[in-house]
Amino acid sequence: MTFNFSFGLTIHFSDSVVSQLRNYMFLGDFALEAGGILVGYIEPLKNSITVTDMTYPQPCDKRLPFRFSRKQSGHQTIMDALWKESGFEKMYLGEWHTHSTLTPIPSKLDIREWKKVARKGHNTPNILFLIVGTSETRLWTIRDGIIYSAKEVLK
Repeated sequence: MTFNFSFGLTIHFSDSVVSQLRNYMFLGDFALEAGGILVGYIEPLKNSITVTDMTYPQPCDKRLPFRFSRKQSGHQTIMDALWKESGFEKMYLGEWHTHSTLTPIPSKLDIREWKKVARKGHNTPNILFLIVGTSETRLWTIRDGIIYSAKEVLK
């Protein structure tokens, strides 16, 4: 799965992450939202990002029918382990969560939370925000306070 942003950034998702996202899409229980973080590599010379890993809801997370609130506990431990085992190259790339709709659209709460996350200091100006719906997955980023939606590249 590959997405392109209008400003030239390409996002690639590894086959294993795509498989995991599709499991949520087709087999997931959408009664409660799920979510986690996206982890991978930034390739500045290619103007691309590769998402290689993702976390799943952890015991401390808050899962409700129309809200997922990720807590740092659990996700940070997984991120630290991925960072170390990759020789300190894999990094936090963004957030993902589910919506129980065919085509996910960010809520006002999603946008408010995304802007908070984007304002924090990160290793990349392109923090990713992915929403998994029941039949479609969509991707956004925020640059200079502006929300950009990516287009999926169909093969």
